[in-house]
Amino acid sequence: MLSSKPKNKSNQLRIKTLLDTCKNSLKLSCPTRNDLIKLSDTEISTEPGTIYFIRERDLIKNEVSPFVKIGLTALHRKTTNRKNDLQTGNPRELFVAHEIVVPCVRAVETALRYKFLAQNVNLEWHFFSEKSEKQIQHAVNFCEELKEQFAKQVSFIEEAKRLDNTPSTRELIPPTEEAVHWRNQFLVHHEIVKLGRTAATMQRMKAKECFQNGEEIPDGIGITERQISEVNWNQFQNIYPEIVEKYVKRQLSGVFKILGKMTQKETTANLKISETETEVKKFFELFHTEKNHGDPSPELRQQRIKLQQLTKFSTVEKELARCHLKTICGVAPGIANICSWVRELSRPRLDTAHLLREHENLLTPFTSNKKLITTTLTRSVGKVAENLKSQSF
Repeated sequence: MLSSKPKNKSNQLRIKTLLDTCKNSLKLSCPTRNDLIKLSDTEISTEPGTIYFIRERDLIKNEVSPFVKIGLTALHRKTTNRKNDLQTGNPRELFVAHEIVVPCVRAVETALRYKFLAQNVNLEWHFFSEKSEKQIQHAVNFCEELKEQFAKQVSFIEEAKRLDNTPSTRELIPPTEEAVHWRNQFLVHHEIVKLGRTAATMQRMKAKECFQNGEEIPDGIGITERQISEVNWNQFQNIYPEIVEKYVKRQLSGVFKILGKMTQKETTANLKISETETEVKKFFELFHTEKNHGDPSPELRQQRIKLQQLTKFSTVEKELARCHLKTICGVAPGIANICSWVRELSRPRLDTAHLLREHENLLTPFTSNKKLITTTLTRSVGKVAENLKSQSF
């Protein structure tokens, strides 16, 4: 049974000395991604699955509608079972038009969603025009291309994740042409992601301003006001030092860093970065001249889609470049003049996430709530569904 007071003063002093020793690295705050001590920088899962394309047929007119659901299922589940789940409540007959088994199924599905953002009407449902057969075949072909591309990357992704949990040695390895190539790839896509995020930041700022002023939220932005909890870990430590001691741990950790950055001349000379800069400038011009952000012009919507696509695809390319560099590193602490990746036992650190899970009730008196406004960019054109209401199928 947990006591509300420390058992003795000597024990309290010993715990305080331990915590003071690791004060600089001790995380006395709400758990964040870093606090969870997640070593892997890669967010691409190699789990395979099935990508399906479900269509619907009007049983009265015997016509196939232009709506297509693009989704995924785990390998152990049949696509027809997923179709049957969706059939309930739908007056049209659903049928599986295409299904493709792919590696990295979540990454493939995400890439498909972003590729066809302009056709997205609601969640996983997409609208294809009167040329739907050609467009759908284009989507299927793109899925096949993604299947081939990710199949080539699976071994590098998995090896990078394995090396995340492997201590590094002391010897750097010399740079190779392959390492230089992947560092350059990383830097190029890092610049593209940064450019895309400037536009995303502008949209979020506008959404928060509208929300706080009681105005209509800009199209393409999801915004919520929620409460978050904060724990006063210092107070908890003073009363329960013996509990805190159990969750102060040293774990293998490491930060992967790219050494150096692109020069202004290199940035200007790179065609991909220059094209992205042009798209970002066009977005800002449209954004600042838009009079109705709640129902913006088609040009602004399309430009927003372009930037979301560029940012998402470059994010994936950046992560793949990181995986290749980690694989080249192996157990070395880095590649000379290319990257640094030292993996070693961390200083004593409080595992707040683990502590919260096991002592949630005990932490209640030390927890306070505060409001937080969060914004999310949506992956749809926004008003497409309304524009389709006048059409019949």
